[in-house]
Amino acid sequence: MSTTPPQLFLLADHIKLSLLERQRAISLNLSPNTQDGHIARSLDQLRAGIESLESQVHDTADECALLSPTRTHTANYPPPDPSHPSCPVYTPNSPT
Repeated sequence: MSTTPPQLFLLADHIKLSLLERQRAISLNLSPNTQDGHIARSLDQLRAGIESLESQVHDTADECALLSPTRTHTANYPPPDPSHPSCPVYTPNSPT
């Protein structure tokens, strides 16, 4: 499953609200432990999602680094223009 930044922001907001509810339960002397497992799982999901995005960014950066020399090379050496007078035109089996 692919994770997107908006999904992670939504999950982070959900975790924040859960933590605020937990804090409120503690201040009212209620049992806050009922949601601890859920909060822990959400935090694990958030961590895994962030790691996944970091991996995607790293992979994309690697691909760009591999393509960069190719782009530089093609920019420095464009294909020859056959209409230019100094560019010889070769045909297969030509004596030239």
